[in-house]
Amino acid sequence: MVINHIGMVVRSIEKAVRHWEEIFGYKQITEVVTNTRQKVKVSFMGKEDSLPIKLLEPVDETSSVYTFAKKGGGLHH
Repeated sequence: MVINHIGMVVRSIEKAVRHWEEIFGYKQITEVVTNTRQKVKVSFMGKEDSLPIKLLEPVDETSSVYTFAKKGGGLHH
């Protein structure tokens, strides 16, 4: 098995980007984009010798991760 990335559901992608940069030393490697099919905002974070982190923020209450984010988010996949 090969792990490509780790997905984290967050309430605010902008705050999460700052958190991962300041606390864990990651850098934002993609702009924030909206996946209209899954109804999430997405951005990837990277750090040398570490797996990429995919941050996911629901765009509205119809997103499949909305309830998870409302409860605080966390490890998704």
